[in-house]
Amino acid sequence: MKRTPKEIWIVETKGREDLDDPPKWERLKDWVADATARGEGVTYRAMFVREEEWKKRPLKDFAEAEVAFEIS
Repeated sequence: MKRTPKEIWIVETKGREDLDDPPKWERLKDWVADATARGEGVTYRAMFVREEEWKKRPLKDFAEAEVAFEIS
């Protein structure tokens, strides 16, 4: 999701989780850090949204999601 021209989010949504999901999330966190560090003036962020947590929270906007879910 391109929130602004200088802020890009990758939102990982999960229903059922598998054993290989934690390493994938760790790699995504590394990727956004590496992509941001390239120095192009763009910040990359990642958000991990579990389906069961999504269903518990009636969110009004993306800012509320930033607070509710794991981000990197």
